[in-house]
Amino acid sequence: MTAFHQQWRLDFAMRAAGLLLCGLAGLAIARLGAMPLRPRAVSAAAYLLATIAFLGASAGSAMALLGRHLFDEVAVSQRWRHRRPVRPPVAGLVPVTAAPDADGSGTDGSGAGGGRQLLGARGHA
Repeated sequence: MTAFHQQWRLDFAMRAAGLLLCGLAGLAIARLGAMPLRPRAVSAAAYLLATIAFLGASAGSAMALLGRHLFDEVAVSQRWRHRRPVRPPVAGLVPVTAAPDADGSGTDGSGAGGGRQLLGARGHA
């Protein structure tokens, strides 16, 4: 566990950096508003300023509002956790066991030897 003053300094630094990013976004928006833009001929500089404004405002507001809590872990319900998709078997494909090569690695490149199953060999009956 970190000391209180270290947590406080990190929180303050992240919030200050967030406010600086929001200020940078404001400057980019002001400069973009002052540019003479034509509808069909927008320069790369205008796109760059718009990108800086968007990223600065997005990251800056998140950092300013959340501070060090931006990186807190949250509990995710089992319903929303990543699961391996279950694929139905493909007609005509049979599982093939990877045999060890001369160097001891499996044919699937895992280096674990045999035992892994690969799909892709067509069964000939």
